[in-house]
Amino acid sequence: MTAQNKTEGKVNILIVDDEAFIGETIRDLLEKEEYKVTLAGNAAQAIIKIKEISPDLILTDLKLPDMSGLEILKIAKKNDQDVCVIVMTAYANIETAIKALEEEVYDYILKPFDPERVKLIIKKGLERRRLTLRNKELLQYLQKEKNKLETILEIGEKMSSILNLEELVDFIIMKATDIIEAQRGSLMLLDKSGEVLKIVASRGLKDRIIKNTQVKLGERIVGWVAKTGEPLLVLDVDKQTDARRIKEEKGAEPYKSKSFLSMPLRKENETIGVINITDKNDQENTVFTMDDLRLLSIIVNQAVVSIENARLYKEVKVLSITDSLTGLFNRRYFEERLKVEVDRAERYKRFLCLIMFDLDNFKQYNDAYGHLKGDIVLKKVARILNKNSRKVDVISRYGGEEFIIILPETKVVEAKEVAEKIRKAVRDTFLQESSSKEISISGGISSFQHKLSTDELIKKADEFLYQAKREGKNRICMGDSSPS
Repeated sequence: MTAQNKTEGKVNILIVDDEAFIGETIRDLLEKEEYKVTLAGNAAQAIIKIKEISPDLILTDLKLPDMSGLEILKIAKKNDQDVCVIVMTAYANIETAIKALEEEVYDYILKPFDPERVKLIIKKGLERRRLTLRNKELLQYLQKEKNKLETILEIGEKMSSILNLEELVDFIIMKATDIIEAQRGSLMLLDKSGEVLKIVASRGLKDRIIKNTQVKLGERIVGWVAKTGEPLLVLDVDKQTDARRIKEEKGAEPYKSKSFLSMPLRKENETIGVINITDKNDQENTVFTMDDLRLLSIIVNQAVVSIENARLYKEVKVLSITDSLTGLFNRRYFEERLKVEVDRAERYKRFLCLIMFDLDNFKQYNDAYGHLKGDIVLKKVARILNKNSRKVDVISRYGGEEFIIILPETKVVEAKEVAEKIRKAVRDTFLQESSSKEISISGGISSFQHKLSTDELIKKADEFLYQAKREGKNRICMGDSSPS
């Protein structure tokens, strides 16, 4: 009986005990758990049953009239090395336990027994057997494909360690084409709409093909593969069904061979993309085989898990450092980055400035028009901040209507120019809207000086911000422009 058959359907349990009452009691207990239970009143009957039913688990009395439970264990192990054997005894001691474990007994139960403990031990024993059988199946499969799969497993391990999605997809397509021994390949993922496939990684394709290729779900060959979730192995485009469609897709990018592989990337019952392979390296045999398709399938299965992990990592990372409303960095990330930038400025004697902004009259606007309208204002301001800052600047939402920007390598006069640009952009934006024309922004600028702490840098910016508020709002205030 194969391991697969043993794990399908009801579990077979053999109970061996010369006391009929005990055997029947345990049988009734286990049949309620939907196990298939067979009784044997002595060792001779047990041996016959072992050969007949090949039980998954044997629960045997340690002392029987014609043979010990440990001797039954040896016979059972010859029939099935992975059978789980549990012994029952009323005379257990340390020596008994050690002897039983040495003989590969899974566990033992004391008489009189606790029904719940019996069920628990049997459940755990069967689970260990199931895992053991499953592991054996996997090992047997891997052994058959050892030479090729060892390489793929190494690739899989590497994939799982790559959490950057862009780096990961490049790695996947490079390794897939290497193992399949092909010159060209592309990895396409569905966009956020779930309707359009775009190339995210490729090998051997021209840039114009990569940029201009967008395929709707269900259209062309890759769209059909994505929609149906069915892999495609084309042996000869001149002879196989749908050959004309494939040849039409070649267009200005001619393939060297007539064979083609396309494999969907499936997450459970959902397609997330497609991987395409063409132009086999072998000059004598340019046709892809079912073995190539099988190998690609294994790579793809590993790739899907890694892609989902990379996506999840990216989402979690973004969520952990960004403000959900504005998409700007959050206060926690700002504080972490400010420490880094202050340390760098101190160590290398670099300029560093901080701009703290606060929307003027925002509370009154919220009270008058509601929080939904207020949220729209905050989003608009976030876009203005992004548009008028550099990529190296760190823009964060600091509080309700407060924003803060870290400007590395920036003198205070330069920071003033940035702040004024933002102030004017905010004012001009909301002047156009009658409902929000009272919205403006005030700012305070602090510059890093020798031995100034992050808290002190923030405090100075805050003080200048409130100076701007006191002086009439819609203005920028700052301190000494000559840091020592």
